[in-house]
Amino acid sequence: MVEAQLRRLTWLIAVASLIGFGSAAAWSYFQERSMQQAVSGWHELMNRSISECEKNRESVYCEGIEHIKSEFESAAQSRDHYSNRLEQYSVAALALPLLSAAIFLALRWVITGQAPQWPIRKK
Repeated sequence: MVEAQLRRLTWLIAVASLIGFGSAAAWSYFQERSMQQAVSGWHELMNRSISECEKNRESVYCEGIEHIKSEFESAAQSRDHYSNRLEQYSVAALALPLLSAAIFLALRWVITGQAPQWPIRKK
């Protein structure tokens, strides 16, 4: 009876962590891609503004360079943030189901005395 409850708890932890951390990882992935596009756009605009400003110091491009640089840096920081979160969520989504299965097998061995039944078992 305890073994069945532990098995259900293990499945619950595994499925919940896959759904929770997996969906968070997917969201972070799409946010990272979105921020990468923003970084590329700001970088392109910054390069164009710098080249136009070098041609004509009185142009309108010279006035907005600092704003463009700050927006570029902000977008790059956001991209890096989502990249780090993606890595953390991916590790959690993969590690928690494996860890819960290992803990279940260890507890089952302690409680029932049954050794883990591995897929390849010598007879």
